[in-house]
Amino acid sequence: MRTHRGVAALSFALALAAALPGASARSHVVGPGDSLWRIARANRCDVDAVRRANRLSGTMIRPGQKLRIPSCEGGGKRVAVKSEIDDRHPVGLQSIGRPQHGRLVNASVLPRNPAAWFIRRPERAYGTRATVAQLQRVIQRVRRHFPRVHALAIGDLSARRGGKISMHGSHQSGRDVDLGFYFKSAPRRYPKEFVLADADTVDVAACFALFTALADTAGRPGGVERMYMSYDTQALFHRLGREHGISPATLERLFQYPHGSDATDALFHDEPGHDEHIHVRFSCVPGDSECR
Repeated sequence: MRTHRGVAALSFALALAAALPGASARSHVVGPGDSLWRIARANRCDVDAVRRANRLSGTMIRPGQKLRIPSCEGGGKRVAVKSEIDDRHPVGLQSIGRPQHGRLVNASVLPRNPAAWFIRRPERAYGTRATVAQLQRVIQRVRRHFPRVHALAIGDLSARRGGKISMHGSHQSGRDVDLGFYFKSAPRRYPKEFVLADADTVDVAACFALFTALADTAGRPGGVERMYMSYDTQALFHRLGREHGISPATLERLFQYPHGSDATDALFHDEPGHDEHIHVRFSCVPGDSECR
């Protein structure tokens, strides 16, 4: 078996995998800051395949540990999540005004996909085309690496014409969505109800795959503008992230914790009551001239 160390060796392994279908690095020595998800993604595998190859019961790995990397044929088993929305071309006005005081026209609807997500209130599953498309792509990315993960609970986006809806001060202009967490196994009430994040039950790797997939859209047209999570829940995920090898840079980018609930640099911002779900706000897109 060949052990690949450093950036040059990893680049070689990726190039080899791309050139020869089914080829991959045969082993990997875990380095500081490595996570099982990152290693699997670098080798174009899903996490479950790497876990099975190494007979791991969870996702905990430690620096210096030698992992066997299976032949994944360019990514292992893929789980298709087809996006029915094409957001490459502007559609004109959709999101009008602000999320706290706005409306929605020419709405796009999040389609049903029971294997990938559960829409808690279909009458509130409307958004801009970019928002609906981004949401589907993010979930597709998570399921590509975690093909056996349960359906994600999706709460409210907006009503078909936007405007005020009960239980929310925002969600009025098609750019907001509430998302549940991934768990090791779906709790009894989930996904019909959101369930509190708990260190013993939450699927840390899949949740961080969701968080980082969302974060990676930030700065792009229609990408994430801001996300909301209670400060205590940020602290929980920050601790779990450290324990599971999530890099300090990723934790710093995602969470206000431990810098205080008024810190401004992180993508997640403190919002009381958001300890059983996250609130994601996507940005305006060019051409949607009334979006604020």
